[in-house]
Amino acid sequence: MSKFERNKDLAQEVVSTAAESVGSVAKIISGTVVDVSKQIAGTVGEARDHVRAGKGHEVIATTAETVGEITKIITGSVAGVTREIGDTVTDGLEMHEATQKAKADDAADAQAAADQIDDVSDDAE
Repeated sequence: MSKFERNKDLAQEVVSTAAESVGSVAKIISGTVVDVSKQIAGTVGEARDHVRAGKGHEVIATTAETVGEITKIITGSVAGVTREIGDTVTDGLEMHEATQKAKADDAADAQAAADQIDDVSDDAE
């Protein structure tokens, strides 16, 4: 495989990995939006019922619980996005290292070929 083909393959891997990461982040974010929306809808419904029943203190407690739940949801999403970004960076570093190794291998192959040419030239003289 030529150096160009290896670099092309590595570039395709980077693009593919980045696309997968974007997809994963989008799933995390859409899941977060759905979860937060459900929490808010549930709290609004409970708050309305408590206000009608004259239990304002329960509205405050329910709101505090909802804020806590939303905080958990957001924290989980941030952790998921951070993992995805970390995985993408790790993949990029591994691909960079593979490229460097391929370059070193190419250089070693070129040197070996040059040494063989020198040996043949020396034998011919």
